Amino acid sequence: PYFLSRPRRFGKSLLISTLHALFSGKRDLFEDLWINGSNWDWAVYPIIRMDMSTINNKTPDMFERALINALNEIANQHNLVLSGETSSDYLSDLI
Repeated sequence: PYFLSRPRRFGKSLLISTLHALFSGKRDLFEDLWINGSNWDWAVYPIIRMDMSTINNKTPDMFERALINALNEIANQHNLVLSGETSSDYLSDLI
């Protein structure tokens, strides 16, 4: 696991989108860039990408349910079924 922290308005979303494209094997997006000619392995890897700004956080219970729903949506994209009692259980199961 990695934590990527950058100053406000300093390209965090662009960085995450770039990493998502790299690990999704989207070589065509990097056609005229150094990485295209490098020895990068263009394999497709499973990716867990969450936008926490879309998670309802009005109450702790609403946050927990919204987080579990978001994790279930990601699991569905990877044809997985999660189980557990807490969002922590769901995240551990997903990873």
